[in-house]
Amino acid sequence: FIDTLKEIFEGNKKLFEGLYIHDQWDWSRKFPVIKIDFAGGVLKNRQELDQKINGIFLKTAQSLGVDYELEDIQG
Repeated sequence: FIDTLKEIFEGNKKLFEGLYIHDQWDWSRKFPVIKIDFAGGVLKNRQELDQKINGIFLKTAQSLGVDYELEDIQG
């Protein structure tokens, strides 16, 4: 289901030909999607979680052609 929403928000109209959403969605508008998937292993602590999330944000930013700077929030 999540991958389907991703394809809709990214404007992949051709995938939905013949389906209800095809004529109901404004395909001229596209939205960036950040997919966070934790299925790739066990994270042992908060530091590993932070590294995983920052890696996902960095890869997504690069694929969208935007700058991403890591800001450390103390807490």
